[in-house]
Amino acid sequence: MKTRWATMFVLGLFSMGCSSSSEGLGPSPDSGVKGHTLSLTANFVAQSGELSFMTPTIAIAKVPATSIAGKPYLISSFPAGFSPGNDPPIHYLWGTVPTDLKIRYTTPATYANGAYDMVLVVYANTPITDAIRAAPPHQAPAAKGGDLATFTADMTVVRPGDPSIPPGLVRLNVEDADIEVGVENKVATDPNQIAAALVNTIMLVP
Repeated sequence: MKTRWATMFVLGLFSMGCSSSSEGLGPSPDSGVKGHTLSLTANFVAQSGELSFMTPTIAIAKVPATSIAGKPYLISSFPAGFSPGNDPPIHYLWGTVPTDLKIRYTTPATYANGAYDMVLVVYANTPITDAIRAAPPHQAPAAKGGDLATFTADMTVVRPGDPSIPPGLVRLNVEDADIEVGVENKVATDPNQIAAALVNTIMLVP
């Protein structure tokens, strides 16, 4: 089971950074279509100046909190069922992890009822240049060794008939209201708590 999770997670993140498409979508203005918003809040929980993360192999890795603050991140939203690495996001945001280690992004209010996916990648180890930020966001580098990314193993949020959740993303279902998902760096040392720690978490890519 650990091997399957690790393979799915790493392959999913790799595919999100590899693109054969030449078209991109910039930070989309409000087109005038009114709907609902998607929000993603990421909370990095530190203890004694350290951040602990699960890895795809279910190991626990610790890094100094100061090594994450100031690092670039990318948040993107997609329609459920998109092709990772090929389809441009609906909206996206480049940012820098603040010193309080809390990130929040809310999209414009343009989302109709339906299923959507969001992803957060923190480039803790991968250099991000101005040229990368200016390029289409689906061509951004894949998360790799030392970088951080969202993940969930909870498939109960997938409604009947909706596409499954690609590795590295979290699901939001719009149902006549704005919707928000929260993620944080969850860890578990008790095998009975591993499943809960893999729900809307932030993982470290080994």
